[in-house]
Amino acid sequence: ISSSVPSFVPRCALTGSIPSRPCMTRNNTYDAPAIEDYINTCGSSPMTSMPLKLSDLRPDHTARRVIQCWAVEEMGKQGIA
Repeated sequence: ISSSVPSFVPRCALTGSIPSRPCMTRNNTYDAPAIEDYINTCGSSPMTSMPLKLSDLRPDHTARRVIQCWAVEEMGKQGIA
């Protein structure tokens, strides 16, 4: 997949990477493993330092669809699909 990722492709607010399993809080999208580790270690939001629990996380279906569509398009450009 291309190294130049368009700005519309969601990134994890914690790692900056494209989430493999996008989830969200009220304000941010994260890669689930990264934010789960952070919550288990710190018990708070990395953005606000407010308390955050694993049960506060929700799947980010919109981010997943955007990432999947972009990835399929990129694979098509490279003749992979």
